[in-house]
Amino acid sequence: MLCSKHSYEGGEYETVCPYCVAESAAPKKRESKDNDLLKDFERGFRDLGASSQFQCDCGKVYYNPSPGWDWDEGEIDALAANPNAFALNYAVEYVVFEGRYCVMDCECWKDRGTRIAHWLVNHQREIGEFFKERKERLLGEANQIPVIE
Repeated sequence: MLCSKHSYEGGEYETVCPYCVAESAAPKKRESKDNDLLKDFERGFRDLGASSQFQCDCGKVYYNPSPGWDWDEGEIDALAANPNAFALNYAVEYVVFEGRYCVMDCECWKDRGTRIAHWLVNHQREIGEFFKERKERLLGEANQIPVIE
């Protein structure tokens, strides 16, 4: 069903507009003084990949119903009918930290990401010392390796 707000060149969606379903069910964007810090964290820990759909670490599925992706017949309708799936108007991107893969649009990771970002900022001198010491140790080890010419 094509709505007046969202359309694409291919015509109408078979059942419901997945964008409208997502807009009514998706968590609202949060506003806080930490948005700049969180954006820095996103840029630093963002994976370079993007996809038509991705399951977040929390179990929610995010997808881009654009016909430009290689969708199987009925796949978009199944996602639109899934209450745990959310449509996006762009490719699905994710951040990777602590062994978790989290969709950037999902709220599940943002509190933890903000806490980590605060910790990084508040310990930047110590982190710099850590990497300085690590570099010196690794260079020392590398200098012990014999060179064969």
